[in-house]
Amino acid sequence: MSSDEDVEMANAEKASDIKNIVKIFLNNCANQMPVKRQHIVQYALNGKSKSFNAAFDVAKQILSQTYGICIYEVSDSKTKQYITVSEFVGFRKEHAKHRRPQMVILMIILSYIYMKGSSITESSLFVFLRSINIDVEADDENSYFGTNLKKMITDTFVKKLYLKKRKEDDSLNKDPSNLYSWGFRAEIEFPKKDVLTEACKLIQKDPRLFVYQYNQAYNIVDEEMSSSQS
Repeated sequence: MSSDEDVEMANAEKASDIKNIVKIFLNNCANQMPVKRQHIVQYALNGKSKSFNAAFDVAKQILSQTYGICIYEVSDSKTKQYITVSEFVGFRKEHAKHRRPQMVILMIILSYIYMKGSSITESSLFVFLRSINIDVEADDENSYFGTNLKKMITDTFVKKLYLKKRKEDDSLNKDPSNLYSWGFRAEIEFPKKDVLTEACKLIQKDPRLFVYQYNQAYNIVDEEMSSSQS
C-alpha cells in the first residue's frame, strides 16, 4: 500500500471519528445528560483513546460553527465529562417551552437557593415548596408538574447538573441531610442577574437590598474584603 493510500485512509478514519463525536453530542442535546469521555472513546472512536484530542477539537468547532452548540467540560467532576449548551438564548427558551413545568419548578428552586445564600438542606427546600403549595412528597399527581416531582428534583435535576447534591458535613449526625446548590449547567444557563431580578420582582424589593447576591450577580468585589487582602 502506498504512502498516499495510507494518508487517505488515515484522513477517512479521522473524518469518521469526528462525525461520530458530532452525532453523539447532537443526540445528547435533547436529554441534557453529561457525556463521559470514556463513552466517546468507546462508541465514537472504537476504543482509540489516542485519537480523542484531535478529533474532539474539530468536532467542537463543527458543533459551534454549524449548529450553535457549545461543549463545556464539567469542572467539578471526578471523571472527564461534557455537556452541550446552545449558544442561542432564543433556542433555549423555545426548547424550554416543551418542558415548561420542569423549568418553572427548577427556576423556583434555583431562585430560592440563590436568595438564601449558596446551599440549602433538602428538608428546608421541601418546607419552602410546601409553603407555596407544591408538595413534592404527596402521593397524588400534581396537576401542573405531574408525577414523580420528588425524583425530578432529587435525581433528574442532579443528573442533568442543574443541581448539585452532597451530604451535609456533620460528624455528630448519623444521618446527615442532603445539601443542594447550583449545579454546573445552571451556572451556565441561568445568569444570576436575571434570577435576582425576577426574584425581586416577585417580592417587590430592590435587588440592591440583597448585597451578597447583588455583588455576586454583577461581579462587584467587596471593598472591605479587597482591602483586607491587599
